[in-house]
Amino acid sequence: MDAPPGGRKAEVLREIKELFPKAGDDLLAEAWENAIHPPHGTINCIALNARGEMSAITTTSGMAWKIPGRCGDSPILGGGLWLDQDVGGAGSTGRGEENLRVCGAATVVENMRHGMTPKDACLDALKRVSRNFNDDLKRLAAIDLQFYALRKDGRYAAASLWSKAQFAVCTGDQPARHESCVYLNERK
Repeated sequence: MDAPPGGRKAEVLREIKELFPKAGDDLLAEAWENAIHPPHGTINCIALNARGEMSAITTTSGMAWKIPGRCGDSPILGGGLWLDQDVGGAGSTGRGEENLRVCGAATVVENMRHGMTPKDACLDALKRVSRNFNDDLKRLAAIDLQFYALRKDGRYAAASLWSKAQFAVCTGDQPARHESCVYLNERK
């Protein structure tokens, strides 16, 4: 449903409440915001099943009006996504061009192959990105980049170039939840 023009919010929320009477006011308010300002972006998902088999996918950004010809890092193997059944998987979201310069997902998986934890493997890839900018925080401020990793043994982590990022986790022993990413730099 297209977002209705402003001024009709109360009317539309009443109509939606009639369709979904069990939905709370907070959920309806969130639905309204998502209709007015649709979320977009890249999504990474890495899974490990009970048989020890792994799978992974990274979508490409849903953002409209991309630069003509830009494909980003999602479809580039080793950039936005990499999986090795013997080690684990990794993916990313954020500034794909910077990720590609360090082959981020492949770097994270190779770091885990050499014994790094998922957390340290992700942070190392982010440090490589930061070095490409001579660790200049002013230049890095324009970049948002996260790496996600799941190791074959079930250990996982996510790391962000900047503080305050979160990621979704779903394990068989707990309900789905958000967790905080470890981060390389504190956002002021």
